[in-house]
Amino acid sequence: MRARILSFFFPKDAVCIGCGALRVDHIAWSLCSACAEGVTPLTPPFCPRCGMPGWAMVCPDCLAHAPDALDGRFSGYLYSDTVRKLVRALKYQSVGHAVEALADGMTRALPQERFDALIPVPLYRARQRARGFNQAMLLAAALSERTGIPVLDAMCRNRSTKTQTRLSRNNRMRNVQGAFDVMMNVRSRTLLLVDDMLTTGATALACAQALKAAGASRVILITAARADVSQDAD
Repeated sequence: MRARILSFFFPKDAVCIGCGALRVDHIAWSLCSACAEGVTPLTPPFCPRCGMPGWAMVCPDCLAHAPDALDGRFSGYLYSDTVRKLVRALKYQSVGHAVEALADGMTRALPQERFDALIPVPLYRARQRARGFNQAMLLAAALSERTGIPVLDAMCRNRSTKTQTRLSRNNRMRNVQGAFDVMMNVRSRTLLLVDDMLTTGATALACAQALKAAGASRVILITAARADVSQDAD
């Protein structure tokens, strides 16, 4: 009864999902003006390999390393405090406004390239059952609405993996190595891999390796937010 009373006087759309303030100035994102100002979009130019802003050509760090299975990495926003709250609202509550806010930034960051399909990074089946949804699929569906690129649910996790949070870069790589299978025909396709966060990129790289092994011609990653390696993307 208490919950019903509160929802009547303070409906969800009237509460900022960033700070909980009882005002919403940015209706589409359900954020107050202060939180909306804290959402920092990443703008081009981007390094075509790692997606680091400020580089119209391949950045020095990428030049120092051999190319890998990911043909590009792009993100919509810096992982600021407000964006962290949006990602958490998406990941743990499936909040529709968070999906819209994050997908808006991802759409702006998309490279000018033709893609055959959007591929959401899969959750392990037990984790998806417990959560009730896959946040990458929600983002992929929102991107599809904005771009017309079809969603292809082509991948699965073949085993449960530890959460990547607080693992070192090398341990993240080992944790997800060989953890993904491709279940559909992706041969000769240019694919846009969709996830919520880019931290070290270990999960996306493991997905790209599986997709390339299955015959995909190009795999580019798009995420809602980009964190420094030192940040924990929880």
